Amino acid sequence: MGREMYLKVNPYTNPDIVITEVRGVVWHYTASPGATAENIAKYFNGTCIVNKRYASAHDVIDAKEVINMIKYNRIAYHAHDRNRQRLDRRRYGSNANFTTLGVELCIDKNGKLQKETYALAVLHGAFLMKKFNLDPIEHNFMHFQITGKNCPAFWVSDPIGFEKFKQDIASAMKQSDKVVEPIKKPTTKPAIKKYTLPTGIVKLGDKGTKVKQLQTALNAVKFKLKGKVDGIFGQDTLQALKRFQSVHCNPVDGIYGTKSRAALNKLLNN
Repeated sequence: MGREMYLKVNPYTNPDIVITEVRGVVWHYTASPGATAENIAKYFNGTCIVNKRYASAHDVIDAKEVINMIKYNRIAYHAHDRNRQRLDRRRYGSNANFTTLGVELCIDKNGKLQKETYALAVLHGAFLMKKFNLDPIEHNFMHFQITGKNCPAFWVSDPIGFEKFKQDIASAMKQSDKVVEPIKKPTTKPAIKKYTLPTGIVKLGDKGTKVKQLQTALNAVKFKLKGKVDGIFGQDTLQALKRFQSVHCNPVDGIYGTKSRAALNKLLNN
């Protein structure tokens, strides 16, 4: 039913940035009549990168299978278009890529959504809702609802059809025997590196081990310093910390304290 075809880490389709928290699922369509899920995965892993296009999704579904392209704890570039986000920013932040998963739906040669693709999408939607403890009615969105883009076109022109899709997901969730994870996971879990995080306050002008620990942690969650991990809290570390705070916690003041520590610990050690 499903398999993994992970995209290589690159700036355009899989930047390897940690997702804040999954708070919703955004549904897209490929707009490529006749393309299979494998075709789309290969596109995101090849041509899209060559063309330097910022676009991707976590999953793609056709009439036969679900392909997982990006792990669910990493962002995809699917739900942010020049700050046109329409969602509640208190829940989803200013960039929904950091709080939602993206799923692409393949269409047939006539541009239609096949019933087999629809059926797989319903089951996969139910799986995602259960996995992340989401409400199928409140936390499923068309791409159109995020940025106004005509996507998926078949539901933008038929919003009642999308409401039915959400209701079908809700019904599938009640049939627990049919809702199975479509992606096979390794039988053994890989070892997770634990990071030592500084305690107390760390701020501009500080030096030493605590600063090194903070710099190492910021690099690990992809808010990288331009320079080296040198134990000196200068402008480089200040800007990296502010970028992290702007996405993961408040206030954005460039001062490391309990809130920054809790956010880093959640991403790195849980």
